[in-house]
Order: sequence, then structure tokens, then C-alpha cells
Amino acid sequence: MLPRTPLSPETGKAEQQGFPVQRATTALLRAGERAPLFQLWSATGSRVTLAHMLDQGPVVLAFAGREPIAPKQLAAIAAHCSRISACGGGFLAVATRWPKAATSLASVTLLLDEGSEIAAAYGLPAAHSEVHRLGLQPTAATFVISPNARIILSLKHKNLVDHVATANAICSLQALARRSIPP
Repeated sequence: MLPRTPLSPETGKAEQQGFPVQRATTALLRAGERAPLFQLWSATGSRVTLAHMLDQGPVVLAFAGREPIAPKQLAAIAAHCSRISACGGGFLAVATRWPKAATSLASVTLLLDEGSEIAAAYGLPAAHSEVHRLGLQPTAATFVISPNARIILSLKHKNLVDHVATANAICSLQALARRSIPP
């Protein structure tokens, strides 16, 4: 279980007096933390494990957030994927529901996290109801994970097709290729 945001004295008093207090219940995993290993179904019907992907090298793990991936975004994701692959990284996109034409892009490994359990393990809001209950914005996130399962980069952003997040992921992969990250 991820740690809860600590209560300030003011927040604790407000709750004791019966006032509702909104706060995030999870924190996004940060650089240096160990990445939770998982296995999910891909859009092509195969089972994909993070551990197997890490055996092949670093991985860029991108969560789509709560919004469905639009068909136009898939082409942009494929372009990001090829840039990441050119830097020696694998790319996994995680969505809570399948976009239309999800199986048509062989270059993108799209995974289904229907119950948002994997997203929650990485510190993203676990369920759609939690997003609304806490007043949070649906958030996408990108993680760069070294072969030893350590998070190198952790970013929140508005959508899966974020060029700044991709540029940061590529910089992290290039830095990782230049030096070895200790376990």
C-alpha cells in the first residue's frame, strides 16, 4: 500500500469537526524507487510482463490516463515508440480501455489495465470514481525504468502524446546508455 498524504494540524481539525477534506491518497512513484513488476494483456492478445521487457533493456512505461486513446494519437504514439526504440528502450503504453484500431499498430505494445490496478501501484488514481471523488484531473504519466527495475524518470502530464515527456524519456535513455545505473 502506498503512503497516504500526511494530515496537517489544520486538516486533522477540519476532519474532526466533520468537514470533508479532499486529498490525494497516493503519490506518484519517484526516480530511484523500485518499479512494481506486472503482467498485462496486450491488444494483440499476448501476455506481456515488465520483467521480460526489462531483460531486453530499459523500458518507457506510459500510462494513458482515464481518457480513451484517440485513433489520431496512435500514430503519434508509434512515432514516439520508434524514437525510443532508436535509443535502445522498449515502449509500453497502458490504457484502461482499448482504443479503436488498437491492433493495427504493430510497433506499439498497448496493454490493458482495465481496473487501474497497475496505475494505482505506480501512484496514479486507481479508479474513475476516485478521480472525481478527490477532485483530481485524469492524468497520464510516463516512467523510464532501468533494466534493474529502478525508476529513472517519473513524469505526470495531460495526455499520452506529450512531446516534452517523450523528449525527457529519450534524454533519460541516452544518459542510461552512457553510464550504468547502480541497482
